[in-house]
Amino acid sequence: MITNNELDTLARATAYGPDGTKLGKVGEVYLDNRTGEPGWITVVTGLFGTRRHFVPVDDATLDDSGVHVPFGKDTVTGAPNVEENGELTPLEEDELYRYYSRAHEGDSASTDAHRNPDAGRSGDTDRIGGTDRIGHSDRPGDTGGTGTLPPDAAREGIAGNYR
Repeated sequence: MITNNELDTLARATAYGPDGTKLGKVGEVYLDNRTGEPGWITVVTGLFGTRRHFVPVDDATLDDSGVHVPFGKDTVTGAPNVEENGELTPLEEDELYRYYSRAHEGDSASTDAHRNPDAGRSGDTDRIGGTDRIGHSDRPGDTGGTGTLPPDAAREGIAGNYR
């Protein structure tokens, strides 16, 4: 499991599929609102880096070569089109969890609290948000948003929203 201690490395990593195929650069890192740990990354693909695809990092590993996810290029590029706007809505997050066959709130198979950003909150059905962006952007002039970061994440290249 990738933790907050690895945010710098994750935000600057290259993503690879299960067979070692390069998928693209990590564009943004989104934190789980409940745990504060990385929940999703976006992977930048396309000839000029024009496409960004959300990928869960619950089963990813991180080493000196990059972040390794259990999904191939076709799976990543076929993910639902979700805009990078600093926070995943509950509907967007549910759609992504279904696409990647991940257990999540609302699914009868959901038993993993770390996959459920709002487990234990009262009024789960009325929740607002799910995952906030904290990561890095390669877009000129884009700092990734504003907000308060935990002390260990307030490093160069890490910016954005964190609750």
